[in-house]
Amino acid sequence: MLEDSIMIAQEIKAAEENNIKIEYYTMDGTEKAIYMCPGDLMYICNVLIDYARIFEAFCLEAEEQGEG
Repeated sequence: MLEDSIMIAQEIKAAEENNIKIEYYTMDGTEKAIYMCPGDLMYICNVLIDYARIFEAFCLEAEEQGEG
Protein backbone atom coordinates (compact mmCIF):
# COMPACT_ATOMS: atom_id res chain seq x y z
CA MET A 1 0.00 0.00 0.00
CA LEU A 2 2.73 2.47 0.94
CA GLU A 3 4.78 1.43 -2.08
CA ASP A 4 1.78 2.12 -4.33
CA SER A 5 1.38 5.60 -2.85
CA ILE A 6 5.06 6.36 -3.35
CA MET A 7 4.92 5.11 -6.94
CA ILE A 8 1.84 7.23 -7.70
CA ALA A 9 3.50 10.31 -6.18
CA GLN A 10 6.61 9.73 -8.30
CA GLU A 11 4.50 9.36 -11.45
CA ILE A 12 2.67 12.61 -10.71
CA LYS A 13 5.95 14.45 -10.09
CA ALA A 14 7.42 13.10 -13.35
CA ALA A 15 4.30 14.12 -15.28
CA GLU A 16 4.44 17.65 -13.84
CA GLU A 17 8.12 17.98 -14.73
CA ASN A 18 7.37 17.06 -18.35
CA ASN A 19 4.49 19.54 -18.59
CA ILE A 20 4.55 23.30 -18.84
CA LYS A 21 3.47 25.22 -15.77
CA ILE A 22 1.09 28.07 -16.55
CA GLU A 23 0.57 30.57 -13.75
CA TYR A 24 -2.32 33.00 -13.77
CA TYR A 25 -4.34 35.24 -11.46
CA THR A 26 -8.06 35.01 -10.82
CA MET A 27 -10.31 38.07 -10.66
CA ASP A 28 -9.92 38.21 -6.87
CA GLY A 29 -6.11 38.24 -7.18
CA THR A 30 -5.47 34.64 -6.19
CA GLU A 31 -2.51 33.07 -7.96
CA LYS A 32 -3.26 29.71 -9.57
CA ALA A 33 -1.26 27.29 -11.70
CA ILE A 34 -2.10 24.53 -14.13
CA TYR A 35 0.14 22.10 -15.99
CA MET A 36 -0.28 21.35 -19.67
CA CYS A 37 1.60 19.18 -22.08
CA PRO A 38 3.37 21.18 -24.82
CA GLY A 39 1.12 19.79 -27.57
CA ASP A 40 -2.06 20.99 -25.87
CA LEU A 41 -0.60 24.44 -25.28
CA MET A 42 0.49 24.72 -28.90
CA TYR A 43 -3.00 23.68 -30.06
CA ILE A 44 -4.63 26.37 -27.90
CA CYS A 45 -2.21 29.03 -29.18
CA ASN A 46 -2.94 28.06 -32.79
CA VAL A 47 -6.69 28.29 -32.17
CA LEU A 48 -6.27 31.76 -30.67
CA ILE A 49 -4.22 32.88 -33.67
CA ASP A 50 -6.96 31.58 -36.01
CA TYR A 51 -9.64 33.47 -34.08
CA ALA A 52 -7.53 36.65 -34.17
CA ARG A 53 -7.21 36.36 -37.96
CA ILE A 54 -10.95 35.76 -38.36
CA PHE A 55 -11.72 38.78 -36.17
CA GLU A 56 -9.29 40.94 -38.12
CA ALA A 57 -10.89 39.89 -41.42
CA PHE A 58 -14.34 40.65 -39.99
CA CYS A 59 -13.23 44.11 -38.86
CA LEU A 60 -11.67 44.91 -42.24
CA GLU A 61 -14.79 43.78 -44.05
CA ALA A 62 -17.03 45.85 -41.78
CA GLU A 63 -14.78 48.87 -42.30
CA GLU A 64 -14.95 48.47 -46.09
CA GLN A 65 -18.75 48.35 -45.91
CA GLY A 66 -18.82 51.49 -43.78
CA GLU A 67 -20.05 49.77 -40.66
CA GLY A 68 -16.95 50.35 -38.55
